[in-house]
Amino acid sequence: IQGYFISNTHDTVRVIFNIPIKLLMQEPNFESLQKKVKYFDSNNLKHVLKPDMTIEIAFDFEGKKYRMLSRNDDLGLNGIFSNSNKIFLHFIKDGKLKLFEYHFSSGGGGGMMMGAGGTMTMTPGGGSHSSSKYILQKENAQLFETKSGWWLSFREDMTNYFSDCPELVKKIKEKVYKRDDIELMVDEYNRNCR
Repeated sequence: IQGYFISNTHDTVRVIFNIPIKLLMQEPNFESLQKKVKYFDSNNLKHVLKPDMTIEIAFDFEGKKYRMLSRNDDLGLNGIFSNSNKIFLHFIKDGKLKLFEYHFSSGGGGGMMMGAGGTMTMTPGGGSHSSSKYILQKENAQLFETKSGWWLSFREDMTNYFSDCPELVKKIKEKVYKRDDIELMVDEYNRNCR
C-alpha cells in the first residue's frame, strides 16, 4: 500500500508499505502496526520501521486515510517484556488535545467486552478477540488512558483530567457527556478550552 513516513529529522519519505490486514474486518491490523511496519524503498529493498525511528506513518486503505503517530509509551502499552519505549498509536483527532486508539487482543473464556466507544459486545468462549481503547494527550504531555470501567470512576477520572476546562467538567458531572462521548469531549475541549 502506498504511503509515507516522516523521519525523526522531519523528512517525508514515500514508500510502499506491507500493511497487515484483518480479513474479516477488512481493515488494517492496527495491533500489529503499533510495534513495527515493513516497507519497500524506491530500490524495492525491504525495511522495517519501528516507532523510535520515525514520527509518523500514513497510508490510504479502501479509500480511507490512516495515520499512526509515534509516542512515548508512558502507559506501558508495549508490555513488561518489551525493550521499546515508543509505540505507534492510531491517530483519530488532532488539536491541542489529541485522540488516539490503542488496539489489543484479549483472550479467555468469553463474556462481555467493552469497546473503545464504550459499547459492550458479547464474545464467544475460547480464543482471543480484538478490542481497543482511547488514549488522550494534551499538547506534548504524557499519555492518558480513558478507563472503561464503572461510570463513577470514569466520570471522576475525566473530571480530573479536564480540570483545566470547567465548562466541560460541568457537562461531564451533569451527564451531558457519558463514557461513549469521548470524541465529542475532545472536540469541545479543542474548541472551547485553553
